[in-house]
Amino acid sequence: MISSFLLMMLVFSAAGEIKVPGGKFQPLFQDKGEESILMPTLWVDATPVTNEEFRAFVEVNPKWRKSKITPLLADSSYLKNWKNDLAFSEGTGRFPVVHVSWFAARAFCKSQGKRLPTVLEWEYFADANNPESEAKTLKWYAKGQDEIKNVKTYKPNKFGIYDTVGLIWEWVDDFSSVVMSGDSREGVNRDLFCAGAAVNTKKPNQYGAFMRYALRSSLQAQYTTSSLGFRCVKNFTEEKK
Repeated sequence: MISSFLLMMLVFSAAGEIKVPGGKFQPLFQDKGEESILMPTLWVDATPVTNEEFRAFVEVNPKWRKSKITPLLADSSYLKNWKNDLAFSEGTGRFPVVHVSWFAARAFCKSQGKRLPTVLEWEYFADANNPESEAKTLKWYAKGQDEIKNVKTYKPNKFGIYDTVGLIWEWVDDFSSVVMSGDSREGVNRDLFCAGAAVNTKKPNQYGAFMRYALRSSLQAQYTTSSLGFRCVKNFTEEKK
C-alpha cells in the first residue's frame, strides 16, 4: 500500500515544473535612472496547485484541514467550496485550489521543499510585460470571474507556464510589502515601492500590473477568496533534486 506521504509526492509531481531562465525585467515602479534588473533562473510549477494536490497535503498534515484550521491561520471561508476535510465536488480535482490563505499556501510549498514566488518573480514568469499578455489580462479583469476550470485549460505562455491569465489570482510571498521605502530595497526582492515612486513608473499603461498591486495591498495573510490560489517555485540549481 502506498503511504499518504508518498501519494502526496506522486500527485504533486504530476503537475510538473518548468525551468524559467533568468533574464532582464523592468519592474512596474522604478526610481529615476533605474534600468531593467536581472532575474534569476527558477523552477516554477507549470500550473497552480490543484484540489487533488492540496487534498494530498492535508491528508498528511491534519492541521491544515478545514475542520482543524484556526482563525489565526485562515478566515471562516477556508476551503469553503470543499464538502468536508478531504472531499470536494466530483470533477473538480484538477481545478486550482482556492479559498486558501497565505499561511496555508506557504505551508504547502514548504512541504514540497519549495516556496511562494515574490511579486517580481511572479510578474516575470507570468510574462506580464508582454503586450499580448497585458491585453488578455485586461480582457479577463473586465469580464469578471467565470466558473473555475481545470488547470491547463488555456495555452501556456512563452516559458511554458500555464494559467497566469484567465483562471485565478495567485498568492505571492511578499504580498504584504506593497508599501516600503526605496532605501530598504535590495537585490531581486526590491519589487515593492513607496507610493511616491508611482509617478516614476516606466510603463503607466500597464493597468493589469497596477490592479495586481492594488489587490495584493488589500490582502491579509489569513484571507481566503473564491478566486485566489497559488503555485510554488524553487531556486534553480544546476542539478534539480
